[in-house]
Amino acid sequence: MKNMKKMLAILMTVALAAVLCACGGPEPTEVADSFMTALQKNDTKTIKTVYAGESIDLELAFEDESGDDGSSGGYSSTLEKIVGNKLTGFDYKLSDEKIDGDKASVKVKVTTYAFGDALEGFYQDYRDKVLKQVLAGASDKKIGEMSQKLLEKRLKAMKKNYTGTFTLHLTKKSDGWVIDKFKDDGDFYNVMTGGTVDALKKIEEMFNNTTE
Repeated sequence: MKNMKKMLAILMTVALAAVLCACGGPEPTEVADSFMTALQKNDTKTIKTVYAGESIDLELAFEDESGDDGSSGGYSSTLEKIVGNKLTGFDYKLSDEKIDGDKASVKVKVTTYAFGDALEGFYQDYRDKVLKQVLAGASDKKIGEMSQKLLEKRLKAMKKNYTGTFTLHLTKKSDGWVIDKFKDDGDFYNVMTGGTVDALKKIEEMFNNTTE
């Protein structure tokens, strides 16, 4: 009888532990899913609850990477709309969840618009068409308008054929799993902006080769 009571006590302890684990909040993959969905919806409130860094703005990240410092008046409202809609129009798949104590990781495969290809094409257009106007003494306003039209054309023609993968790293806090802050030179921003970081490296190389 004593052995039976002891066995029942052990079973109840195991069952209770299982219940507590089940009620311990969202698992890493669920948190990753909430984060990616929030990016699609530009839901900054949700992002702040699951991400350790500052809130993420993909449109701002693209503008920073593509070098728009506002000197030409910034993007037009048409360009902003195109960029905003296509940056958040990505698809994603989560896989390969790994948990090691209070650390975890989840792989994310993203399919989005090829912003990088668009920027490379725009650079070629700029060299072929805009530079001639610059050398001819065209006004800054004319140069800016021409550049925006060329970029707009490239962005409108983008195809949703860029695929990239990055890993979300998470840390378990007192209130659940939280995604670690991304490194500025990591894969996240490059993938989420459709290869923009890689494209700018290529453009820089092309520019350096033409000036040597």
